[in-house]
Amino acid sequence: MSNMRRCLERQEQEIKERRHRRAKEEREEEEDDEQVAMAMDMLDLSSQGHHHGSQVGQGQNMD
Repeated sequence: MSNMRRCLERQEQEIKERRHRRAKEEREEEEDDEQVAMAMDMLDLSSQGHHHGSQVGQGQNMD
């Protein structure tokens, strides 16, 4: 009976460790996704700034 108990305890411990690793991986993935989203927003703002900046002081072409 003690062999069965040790086997079940080991399986339970392995399940807990897998859940812990999975939760950690999911948190890291969410952090990565947030960083990518922030980087994309910064690029968006940067490109909008350059786009608008290049048009400042340019009037319409009156040919």
